[in-house]
Parts: sequence; structure tokens; C-alpha cells
Amino acid sequence: MAEGDGVVKSAGRVLGLLQVFAEHRRPMRVSEIAQAMGIPQSSTSMLLKTLTAMGYVSFDAEAKAFRPTLRVALLGAWLNEEFATEGSVDEMMVEMARATADAVILAVENGVWSEYIHVVQSEQDLRYALRPGTKRPLPATNLGRVLLAAKPDDEIERIVRRINAEAAAGDRRFDIAATLEAVHGIRRDGYSFAHNLISSGASVIALPMPVPAGYKPMAIGIGGPTDRLVRGREMILAEMRRLLSQYLGG
Repeated sequence: MAEGDGVVKSAGRVLGLLQVFAEHRRPMRVSEIAQAMGIPQSSTSMLLKTLTAMGYVSFDAEAKAFRPTLRVALLGAWLNEEFATEGSVDEMMVEMARATADAVILAVENGVWSEYIHVVQSEQDLRYALRPGTKRPLPATNLGRVLLAAKPDDEIERIVRRINAEAAAGDRRFDIAATLEAVHGIRRDGYSFAHNLISSGASVIALPMPVPAGYKPMAIGIGGPTDRLVRGREMILAEMRRLLSQYLGG
């Protein structure tokens, strides 16, 4: 998690540490964690010492490695009960990655951005690598366009105008008519699969994800090489819809 942009450093580092464990899914040494977080090893050691004392992290003296405790998982257990009718959202995404053999990305609206809040990486040699915390303007990606599709057209126009007005020199500007055309297609088809929006040769097939009342719209996508997604589109969409229905009742 990058510091700055209104992030309190101590809070950002705690959440960044937990994100590192979520990405690696194994015990890690201080040096590994410091490198992954991009902060000094001394700061990492103090952070781990504090969280160990509070019971959120445990230390294996023989392996000289740290890992989160069950207390971390239990913090958000009640949220999963609101979303999933079976298993968990993470289990659904892992199964989706296995079924499609590509990365699975979960995104939520954050202001005028689409933010990737959870990623299950593909294990294929040729893959679409993304990190949680990545932000893109809502009209820029298939996931963001799916999030926009839940809004009325006049609100979408306001969002695009704001993005264009706040864009720095050299940043991409978005055409309102083209954005609305893409959104109307998503409402008609139920998914978004425009090719090569961010990276040449890489794309995402994105669907809206069912959410409980009171939560912002969320989108889930399968990311990988464009040609592989084109060939497997029907299978990928079928697997995504099957698993969304199985786990979330959507």
C-alpha cells in the first residue's frame, strides 16, 4: 500500500503488511516483508513486534518467520457472512481462477476510480499480473465500466467530466458519448469485454458482482492475454456466472 494521498502512515503500514501476507500466503521473514512493503527493515521489525504483542501476528523462532494469526481472519468474518451464502468470497475467487486458469480481480468504486481490492493471480507462465490497491479511472477499464453501468447516465456524464477536468497534462481524457455507448452495451449484454484497454495484448472479462443492500457496487473480472480470453469467452462467462450463483446467490 503506497503512503501519501491522505493515508495515515501507521495505519497504511499495518494494512499494507496484511496485504503482503494475503498476496504471499505463507510465513515470511522480516527482510522479505520489508522488501515487499518498500520500507526500512527497522520499521518493519517494530511493526511486527507491535502486532505480535497484540496477537495479530505470530513468530516462529526456528524458521525466523512471521505469519498472521486467526485473529486477523476473524476481524472480517462477519462481513463474509453478509456476502456469501456458501463458503467465502476468497474461496469463490480461488475456484474461479482454477476453473478459468487466469487471474481473478475484485473491484469497487473509490471516488472516480475503480480500485482492485483483491486479486487471485494466475499460475500460468503467460499471465496478467495485477496488485491489490491498483486504481484506474472508472471509464478506463472493463471493471470500471461495469461499475458505471449501475449508475444513471447523467451521473456517468458528471463523473467523466470531473475526471477530464482533474486530469493532469498528458493524462488520458475520456469521451462521454463513447463511455455511454460502452455502458449501454454492458447493460444489454450483462458483461464488459472491450479488448486491450490498458495494456496491449491483455484484457479483462468483467461482470457485476451481487452485493448486500448498503454496499457500493462491485465488479469481478477474469484477466489474461486477450487472445486466450477471446477463445475461452463463453466458457469463462459460464464459469463466472455459475460460481457467483453458487457462492453469492447472484
